Amino acid sequence: MQTAELDEGIKDSRRRLGLRRKYNLGILLVHGIGEQMRGDTLTEEGDYIFRWLRRRVESPGGPGGAQVDVLDVALRQVSSDGIPTAHAVVRITPPAGTGAPAHWIVAESSWADVFRPATYAELAGWAVTVGPWVFATQVAGIVSRMEIGESVPRLLRLALIPVTLLAGTVMLLGAAIVGLVVTALALALVVLAITRIPFMADLARSLQRGLANGFGDAYVLTRSPMRFGAMATQVRSDLQVLLRECAIVAVLAHSQGTAVAWYALKHELTGRPAAPKDGPKPAPIGLFVTYGQAVRKLTFVLTMARGSQTGAQTLSAVGSAAFLGIAMLALVAGAPWPLIAAPVLLAVIAEFALLNSARRIWTESGKDIESDWEKVVAVEPGLEWLDLWASADPAPVGPLDVAGKQIRSYKIRNLASTIWDHVVYWRNPTEFVAIVASRLFALGGPKAYAAPLTDPRLQVAAMRRHARVLLLLTMRVFVGGAVVAGLVYAWLTPALGSGLIEFLRALNFPLVDEFFDAPPDWVVTLAGFIGVAILGVIAWLPVSLGWNALMGADETTYFRRIRQPLWTVPWYALGGLVVLIAGAAFAVLWLAQGPTLATAYLLGSGFLALLGLAVLSSGGSTFAGTEDSQGPLVATRKITGRTSSGVAVAVGGALILVLVPIGAALLFPAAIGWILAAETVVLSAVLAAEGVREYRLFRVAFNSRNARLPESEAQP
Repeated sequence: MQTAELDEGIKDSRRRLGLRRKYNLGILLVHGIGEQMRGDTLTEEGDYIFRWLRRRVESPGGPGGAQVDVLDVALRQVSSDGIPTAHAVVRITPPAGTGAPAHWIVAESSWADVFRPATYAELAGWAVTVGPWVFATQVAGIVSRMEIGESVPRLLRLALIPVTLLAGTVMLLGAAIVGLVVTALALALVVLAITRIPFMADLARSLQRGLANGFGDAYVLTRSPMRFGAMATQVRSDLQVLLRECAIVAVLAHSQGTAVAWYALKHELTGRPAAPKDGPKPAPIGLFVTYGQAVRKLTFVLTMARGSQTGAQTLSAVGSAAFLGIAMLALVAGAPWPLIAAPVLLAVIAEFALLNSARRIWTESGKDIESDWEKVVAVEPGLEWLDLWASADPAPVGPLDVAGKQIRSYKIRNLASTIWDHVVYWRNPTEFVAIVASRLFALGGPKAYAAPLTDPRLQVAAMRRHARVLLLLTMRVFVGGAVVAGLVYAWLTPALGSGLIEFLRALNFPLVDEFFDAPPDWVVTLAGFIGVAILGVIAWLPVSLGWNALMGADETTYFRRIRQPLWTVPWYALGGLVVLIAGAAFAVLWLAQGPTLATAYLLGSGFLALLGLAVLSSGGSTFAGTEDSQGPLVATRKITGRTSSGVAVAVGGALILVLVPIGAALLFPAAIGWILAAETVVLSAVLAAEGVREYRLFRVAFNSRNARLPESEAQP
């Protein structure tokens, strides 16, 4: 029914608008996992597309007479028995005398309601058995991005190698912890749901439904061929409608929807029957955009499901969580530290073994995609696959990492936030939307607004966004670090909460006077936590407002195509505001708790900011790329000349970083804090040196491309 409705809806739009020819461009939007209602994807993404197109075409200083109009839109249910699939017609009128208007049809493919959702039992069993493999690939993707530039000086390279290796090991341990938490949560919700405790049982069932609806699609995509087939069939049917009604088609897919769209696209191109010689031929598919993609990860899971797991692989998958569970039990029981450290070490070893097995399957899954892509481009030679992934997005966790003709995978920078990067692609107008829209103009016109991926405007905007996001990361670390340090202080010092309660008592609130007379200890601590959180919000508010205002100014710079330096006075002022907030937090903590907490805040925040800079600035190709990078072991091997020597140097350096504070704690317990501080300073200096070197190269590239931009598009 949905496909027929889309077909009829698009034809009705053509009749109402009096269009005799096909639409110049058809754009199919494919959503990701979740509980999207029909029309949600078109509303959210379509609004951003339309606003960007209007600003680009009607930007001040541009040629006059250009206009963008939304002419015909169908979103939600319009009657009790008719639900048209969401679509909209956009007309782009270039300046008079420069060409005919272009008509685009933007439609969504809503596959969220075409199959029976997964049950919690299905999801829990899948997460416990397959989850460790997925977590291992997540870590592998992050570690692979912590690369080292080939032009790094030898001494700095030797210092960076153990830092990246140690960070990767810690992340592997984190993957084991996640596996343990997932297993414990799955079992706890099952136990609580079958109890008769009213509140707890209802809460557990509610959580089960939420998890099944939110993450059940991941299970369906990998373990239920029938339901996955229903998703792909819906997308393929909607795609066929656009292929009939448009001159050329582009597919834009997000998150798990990238796997559904890829399956539908490849089977549409490689499995369609030959068109009759005298009959109408379907339009070509010119562009496949994936953002926040899960194609590679889901192909990995499918490849793993096709093979038979060995006993060692199964043991590695469940062993890391089991060993960590033993370590936690030993910790609770007060066992000696060797009995706690031993299972933790075994958990890390199990994760390494699991990662080694996962890498082989990961490579095989990439070859499967490459093979399918070769078949696709043999049928559709002009098809371009453009993969865009945000630097902190946990879903793709890196580039597509697939070789093939006309496949490009680029890192972009949304907000450097693991929480938000996956859902804010369309709120990145000067990089993500600019890249996608430029390619859409190339397909559907007007051609005057098209731009190749090598266009200096796109590259300069990407590099400017890169610098802004690194500043935002520093802002977040310093303010967030102050909040964490303040919470620790509130926990250790009840005077903070007591002072806040005294202030509230002086306000004489009605009905609560007796509560403030003798509050219990937990209320005092909670009051301190609330006070710190309020101060954190107050500190972050001017930073957030300044960031949004200055990003708006950067958008204006992009649309007017004005040459500007990387940093202007307002951006320096915003950076100075962050320094003031950090200094104020340091001063408050110093006066309140002495140098210990304040020094820990300053060193810890600086280290985290620099570590974030190192991770975000490395790995993957970007429009702001300045040099080739390589993995830490490869970098070491180029210095030592042999693989074994390279591994020994990297592992030895990482062990020194770990054993120094442990040895200090055993030999000089009173000096452990200062030794940790000294080690943090050294690591921060190493990362700072790499950050400064990388930023200098980046700045040179920015200035080179910025010099090729005209001062403005304004006409004389």
